[in-house]
Parts: sequence; structure tokens; C-alpha cells
Amino acid sequence: MSYGSSRSDGGRQRSNPRGAAVRRAVKEKPPTLKVSSPTTLLIQAVILLLLYAGVALIYWNGQALLPTDRLPAHDAKITDLQQQMEAAAARERARLSPDAEAKARGEVTRINSEITQASEARAADLAELREREASYVAYGHADGFRLLCICFGLSLMAAAIGLPVRLTLVAAYGYLFHQVYDDSGVIYAVLCAAAGEAIGAMMQYWFVHWFLRDMVKRVNPSRVKAIDTIFGSEAAFVLFSLRLIPGMPYLITNLVIGLSPIRTITFTLVSVLGLLPIYLIYASAGADLTSLETLLLNGPGESVESVALWGSLAVVGMVPLVIRLLTNKEIRGGFSQLKELADDSGAPTIADARKDISELEDDAPGSRKSVRAGASGRRRRR
Repeated sequence: MSYGSSRSDGGRQRSNPRGAAVRRAVKEKPPTLKVSSPTTLLIQAVILLLLYAGVALIYWNGQALLPTDRLPAHDAKITDLQQQMEAAAARERARLSPDAEAKARGEVTRINSEITQASEARAADLAELREREASYVAYGHADGFRLLCICFGLSLMAAAIGLPVRLTLVAAYGYLFHQVYDDSGVIYAVLCAAAGEAIGAMMQYWFVHWFLRDMVKRVNPSRVKAIDTIFGSEAAFVLFSLRLIPGMPYLITNLVIGLSPIRTITFTLVSVLGLLPIYLIYASAGADLTSLETLLLNGPGESVESVALWGSLAVVGMVPLVIRLLTNKEIRGGFSQLKELADDSGAPTIADARKDISELEDDAPGSRKSVRAGASGRRRRR
């Protein structure tokens, strides 16, 4: 089959759609996007390494200040042992046989001993928590600014590493700063947590934007152009809406937005604005707590009981986002480009088309390959 145009017996020109498509593919140039130079990538890598080294230092010095899950673990262990105790006591009362009764009595004694040990460990951890709580409050009264800096560093570290304690920290800040600054403590807690969270998220954004986006540019620039079409003018709006939605994973949001052309300053400011409502809710709930023990035992979500409030935040975040995605032609066009790229992932590439045309030109009459093949055949016949 010929990839180019061919003539019928009547001498009329007959076009070949396959050949025309191949030649158009060769003429079309792939989308070109600016890729960072090796020197720029090296500088960016050094900056990120220094920042994450600082985060590691904060974690090393401040890990003792992070919320502990030992109290819930002790409670779960005690509950399990109590269930085992009930089962062993039931076997002892059943009096199936003297041996079974003696074995059940031994299990009851052993489980009682384990329950006593777990209760003592829980009491020791609870006493330590109360002592730390009192020391935090006293430290805040003595040097409130340093306490703010420590809490800021903890939020930055939790966001940069991706620790699942961010909302617990916000509620704890609300409680601590309320003890130190009274009613204005909620504002300090919100600003401190939101600023640390925004800078930690910015570090994740830099990693994605500087390195992963550059890799995608080199491998498949068409996909990057489609992503730029989707988020080109709406990246800030999409980011703000995603930040407002309760339960939206920050890591996934940072990965998605990091592939867009949004600027760093825009990303940081929009992140802070989007985090303020949720953090205000958790800090206010933390300020109403009687102790940190309640927070650690019940979790931050138990302190916020208004389902209507969470539903309102979800609606505020999702409805404008969905409307914007449905009504913006550029965004729909970008999604169409991504769909076409996914559907055409197994289609011939430009390199394949050039190879096919090269083979056709070599096989055409008068080409070097055909002339050499004809000369070789004549020599063999001689």
C-alpha cells in the first residue's frame, strides 16, 4: 500500500488519507516548552535540600512536642484485655472439667495482671501529659513569642513532611494560646498554623513544580500544555476551592497544582486564605477544651460537632468549582486534549511516521536503495 498519492488506470490523481495524515504529522512540530537548565535544577535542588534539612532539625528538636497517641493505644489495649477477661471468666463459670476450669482461672489471673500494668502505664503517660501541658502554658506566659515560633515550626514541619497531625496541632494551639492570650489566642493559633502550613505546602509545590513538571515536559510536553490550558487562568480559584473542602488531602492538592503554571507567591497567599476558615473552626474548638487529654483521646474531629458547618464549607468549596469547570470553555478544551492524548496513547508517533516515509522513499523507483538493489541483481544474473 502506498502512503503517498497514487494514480488510477484512468490517470486521475487519487489521494490516500493515510499518506496525507502521515505527511501532516511530519510537518507538524511537537509543542515546545521551556525546560530548566541543569544549572538551574542544581540550584533548586540545593535550595530544597537546605529547606528540608531545616525541617529535619525542627523535627529532631520538636518531636517531643508533637501529640502522642499513647493514651488511645492504652485505652484500646485495656478494652481488649477486658473482653478477654470476660471470655475467660465465662469459661471458668462453665465448669466443663477440672483442667479447663484451672486453665481458665490461670488466664483470668494473667489478664488481670496485664490490665493492671496497662492501667499503670496509662496513668504514667497521663501524668506526663498533664505536666507537659502545664509547662507549655507556663512557657507561653514567660515567652509567648518563642512559643509562637515553636508552633509555627511544628506546623511547617508537619506540612512539609506530610504528618497526619495538622488539625490536631491546630486544636492544640487553640487550647494553649487561649490559656496564654485569653480570647485573642484563637487568632494567634490560626495565623501561626496557617502560615506554617502554607510554607510547608509551598515546599512540596516547589518540588513538584521544579522537578516533576520538568520531567513531564521532557517526556510528554503535550500533556503539560493541556494542564496549562486547564489551570492557566483558573489555578488560583481551583486551589482556593480545594483548600476550603474539608478532608481534601493537602498532598494531592499540592501535586495537582504543582503541575500548573501558578506562581509561588500566588500559591502561598491563596493557600493561607483557603486554610483560614477550617483552621478557625478547629482553633475555636480547641479553645473550648478543658484539657489536652480530651483532644488526644477523642481526636480533633470530635471537638467539632456541627455537621451543618462542615457541609456548608464543602458546598462553598465545591459548588463554585464545579460551575467554573462546566462553564469555562478553556478548561473543557484542556480536558478534551487530555482525553485525546489518553485515547491516542497507542497511535503512531511522529517518529514512526518519519520512519514509514523514509522506507517508502527508499523503495520508490530511482532511489539509491532501489538503484543499488537493481545493480546487485544484474551482477548476480551475470
